[in-house]
Amino acid sequence: MDFKNHKSKGYAFVNFTNYRAVWRFFHSFHNKTGVFLESSKSVMVVAAKLQGKEAQVKRFESTIFNCESEAFLPVWFSPARDGSGRGVKHMTVGKCGRKTIVPSSFGK
Repeated sequence: MDFKNHKSKGYAFVNFTNYRAVWRFFHSFHNKTGVFLESSKSVMVVAAKLQGKEAQVKRFESTIFNCESEAFLPVWFSPARDGSGRGVKHMTVGKCGRKTIVPSSFGK
């Protein structure tokens, strides 16, 4: 989330647990336009460099995100969502906070 401009950066990590769902999602969204409000950008579906929920959680669990509330933190669901509408619990990953930018010293 870009809090300065109050706009979504427009990306997400989705961990699929079924290869058929991957292909359905890909064919439904890849290169589609008109998905984002007030934007002509198209959706690009690509594989993440880091694969798997556990690896993603481990990567981001100690990250401090520049966000205003936990509502903007990454989440994971248990059990995995399957489209059935069953209730699932979600857990946030990472922490909210303001990153402090330390100016670098050139010529040291």
